[in-house]
Amino acid sequence: LSFQWQLVLNLMQRAEVSKRTALLKADDTVRLVKEKYQRWEDEQAILFEEAQLREMARQEEIRRIQEELFEAQREAALEMDRQELEMQRQQELARQRRQEAIQWGRHMVVPTPGQPLQFPGAPFGSPGMDSPAAPWRGPEATPAVSSGAFAQAAPSFAAPLLVGGRGGDSAAQ
Repeated sequence: LSFQWQLVLNLMQRAEVSKRTALLKADDTVRLVKEKYQRWEDEQAILFEEAQLREMARQEEIRRIQEELFEAQREAALEMDRQELEMQRQQELARQRRQEAIQWGRHMVVPTPGQPLQFPGAPFGSPGMDSPAAPWRGPEATPAVSSGAFAQAAPSFAAPLLVGGRGGDSAAQ
């Protein structure tokens, strides 16, 4: 009996060692599986954060492009407004110059009494035209110029404009 007892004790000790070894290996396996799952979770979290950062960068880029587009549209609208104002200013200056050219020299013209004014190229029926084929009568039939440097030449509509709003020779004025 003692031999069997020793045998059972010896078997039990070996079984205990095998049990401990199996438990250690099972614990190691569980730990390794938990570590693997933790690494997967960490990797998923990192990928999620990277995706969020990429999305934020994409949104920031879209916002920046929209701001640049808005700024370009605003600048284009301002430039169009500036050009429109400049065009209006140029049109107003041209209108003023036409008006000044029309008015230029009128204060020096004295019509000849009893004779209508002659306008070369005026349409039929306008003042100073006798018939549809009435020719221009020349300088002797035109209104007299009062005096000064303008007595020799009739005023020109293409005369350069000076600061005072008058054209012609600045030394004679």
